[in-house]
Amino acid sequence: TAIRLIALWSYSLYLCNFLLAQILSNITEYLKITSLAGNFGFYVLYIVSSLVLSGIIYTFLEKPAMDLRERFSKSA
Repeated sequence: TAIRLIALWSYSLYLCNFLLAQILSNITEYLKITSLAGNFGFYVLYIVSSLVLSGIIYTFLEKPAMDLRERFSKSA
């Protein structure tokens, strides 16, 4: 379910949260987006990109590292 995925990705969300917010904030300042619709779009983009990026980080970095840890801890 979606809640389970977010729970699995929570550490990855924590890792990418601040950097992604800064990048998107800089983009909105550069494009001079100040309207309510523009700000709403920023938050939607922020949430979607946070979830996508955290899924990528979890899949390709965090999960393989945890699997490797499990493999070495069982063999020791």
